[in-house]
Amino acid sequence: MKFFKEKQERNFVLITSILSFILGILYIWKGAEEGFLAVTLIVIAYCFLYIPAVMFFRSRGFIIFNLTYALVLVFLIAFYKSYLFNNYTGLIAIFFIIIVCPKLKWISVIAHGICVCVAFALNDEKLCPFFIHVVRSSWLFYIFDFIISQRYTNKKLILYDDEIQILTQLSKNKLQKSIDLDGLSESTIYRRLKAACERNGMTKNQLIEAFKKEKAQSESQ
Repeated sequence: MKFFKEKQERNFVLITSILSFILGILYIWKGAEEGFLAVTLIVIAYCFLYIPAVMFFRSRGFIIFNLTYALVLVFLIAFYKSYLFNNYTGLIAIFFIIIVCPKLKWISVIAHGICVCVAFALNDEKLCPFFIHVVRSSWLFYIFDFIISQRYTNKKLILYDDEIQILTQLSKNKLQKSIDLDGLSESTIYRRLKAACERNGMTKNQLIEAFKKEKAQSESQ
């Protein structure tokens, strides 16, 4: 499975490894404050094991790490209490919303983030558990967002002829305001591009990249 070859994928490995390292440090901080229970030591070990797993074994390491971590979590959850800081059920619900309705992606994420902050404040939680929740949520979201964008956005783009011409010029690094398309005004080109983005559920940059990839695939066939 080709999973970690492009620049974006290398960034994925780097960013998730940094977040995992920060998580390990935060759990050490938590252990220093509350005592190093067996569950804390196991989580710390997994936080640091993630880094060599994806750095050296790439996609295979990513799969094996997450499979074993998921199985270990079953027992950790069964024998240890679950608290606000290590409960991500709400985040999973946000993931479902994003899959079904991509337009609500950032609205849902921001709303969830605000609720998390309010909940921690009302529960009078310490800073360390709050940081753990934020970093772990970021780690999970980044992985989810990457996999969704890489694996499940490969459907054919829905574009009209003038939108194809606009994207053809943009894919050649031409500035949007410099696009020449049958005398269409800059505002009209903007509206056409915006409509194409909304129709395909992508940002402008994502649409351009998807268009480049689709064009390259069609030319290679």
